[in-house]
Amino acid sequence: MIELLRFNGSGTRSLSIPHQRAFLMLLRALTALTLATSAIAGTFTVDDDGGADFTEIRDAIAAASNGDLILVAPGSYQDFTLGKGLVIMGTAPGVQVSSGSRISSLAGNRRAVMADMSFTDLQVVNCNGAVVLDNLMVAGAAPSDYVQVTNSSDVRFHELVVNAGTGFRSGVFVSGSRSELVDCDVEADAAPGAGNDGVSGISLNDSSFAHIAGSSVRGGTGADGNFATCFSFSAGPGGDGSWCGVDGRRHRGQQPRHSRHDGGH
Repeated sequence: MIELLRFNGSGTRSLSIPHQRAFLMLLRALTALTLATSAIAGTFTVDDDGGADFTEIRDAIAAASNGDLILVAPGSYQDFTLGKGLVIMGTAPGVQVSSGSRISSLAGNRRAVMADMSFTDLQVVNCNGAVVLDNLMVAGAAPSDYVQVTNSSDVRFHELVVNAGTGFRSGVFVSGSRSELVDCDVEADAAPGAGNDGVSGISLNDSSFAHIAGSSVRGGTGADGNFATCFSFSAGPGGDGSWCGVDGRRHRGQQPRHSRHDGGH
């Protein structure tokens, strides 16, 4: 059983959700299958302290082939671009990757998996293959939206956490893509300055589709108003929990909705 919050805020009720459990089982089975395939292929280790195959994730990616597994020890690593069907996993908490990492141009017959890592920001761009992102933390001084998914056909987040700061960055920005978020906790920036609006926790644009289940999505808080001798500013409204932009299709949950989408204050 899982506690459900009605999308209109009218109340809660407990319901069994077999389709959500089935989805989670499918997601985990997909990851396990990829790992099993990878065990037959090559395995590379990465540790910024040395004593492993490589000291940077990007170097391990360059050496790896489709189906390989890359195991990353806790440490600080440079950004990287992944365009191969690899599994990249942190071996313990504390794998931190600098700003600018992306998964790009993954072929339709490939599957990329990343798990147990932390990023300042992350982009998934022009991927026809499946991208599975499990237990990722995204936080810090991101130059734009914290997570961006663009022109990609199958991007699945499980236990994604986005801890936002101050600015105008959405937690997750989706454009021309299909995505799924399960058991995620996503928030947008709190607006700076005087009277600025908060931004959306998740923003869907350009015929995007998002399935959101068992997740918390919070829009950024609006900025406080100010008063000066000659000017008065009203406080900005909070951002939407989720928002569909131009040609954005929708986000979908089962009825009653079992994800929480809170607007900012």
